[in-house]
Amino acid sequence: MDQALVLREGLFLVAVSMLIVYAFLLVMIGVVSLSKFFERFSYLLPDAELVKPTQPVPAAHATDDAVRIAVAIATACRR
Repeated sequence: MDQALVLREGLFLVAVSMLIVYAFLLVMIGVVSLSKFFERFSYLLPDAELVKPTQPVPAAHATDDAVRIAVAIATACRR
């Protein structure tokens, strides 16, 4: 192949790839700007209220005791 042709194709590839990256960055900046625009009006749509659980959550120490007992039993059986 002719070196001039290879050089021309290489420069074309560099130019196309730089244009793709530039277009992606422009789209990304546009999306970020659009999200800031919508954030300005977020007070119009308040977040949903948190739903409180109807049943109390079991205490964590009860499961810790059960785990400790299971580990002790497994250790005793292994010896």
